[in-house]
Amino acid sequence: MCTLCGFRNSPAAAFCESCGAKLAGSAAAPSVQRRERAQKPARPAPAREKGRMRKPEGGSRFEPWQIVSAVAVLALVVVVFYMLMPGDQGSAPRTVPTPDPQAAASMAQIDALQQAVDANPRDTASRLRLANLLHDHGMVPRAIDHYNEYLELEPADPNARVDLGICYDQLALQDSLNAPRYFALALREMETVAKNSPTHQPAAFNLGIVNLHMGNLEESNKWFRRAVELDGSSELGMRAQNILQKHTFPQ
Repeated sequence: MCTLCGFRNSPAAAFCESCGAKLAGSAAAPSVQRRERAQKPARPAPAREKGRMRKPEGGSRFEPWQIVSAVAVLALVVVVFYMLMPGDQGSAPRTVPTPDPQAAASMAQIDALQQAVDANPRDTASRLRLANLLHDHGMVPRAIDHYNEYLELEPADPNARVDLGICYDQLALQDSLNAPRYFALALREMETVAKNSPTHQPAAFNLGIVNLHMGNLEESNKWFRRAVELDGSSELGMRAQNILQKHTFPQ
């Protein structure tokens, strides 16, 4: 009988069949600790995931398809960067534009004339040359300022006044919002010349041009015919005849 739990064991038992305690008078036997180790279940073998084996510790953490995708994206980035680089690959080397000597000379002349009129505002000859140069080089607003300054000192100069009217006409063609005002200023200057100098052909011809730009076909034809009457063999007279053939207003 077991002295611990009272279980009645067989005479040959060395350990209690109920609690496992060593029975009195039994032969030497394995210790409980060793017995317990022997009864522990074996560690299970590594399991396989469905469809693939578990990756070993310390190995690559990327799948082959991930590596291929990363390489493809990197290649695409390189191609796009190459395409966006400035300049045409393989094209002829770029060169610095060659300065226009004539334009540079004209600008130097404009600067010199500006200094002259700044030093002497009553220098009408320099101011008129300055206005004409500015007009020729498309600096219309500055040209208008100098034509007006000049005409304050020389109000009877018909050519300068017609040129001023041409500048206003050009501004009207460039600025549709303010076109009516600029056209009115152009007509005012040219009509002043036509009134004070009835035989001034440039005034008549340019009055035809301004009215044509304004869409006043009948009025423009009147002034073109007047330019032809004044001198049909001159350059302006022949130009007026050519315009009349293309834009004749029905009588």
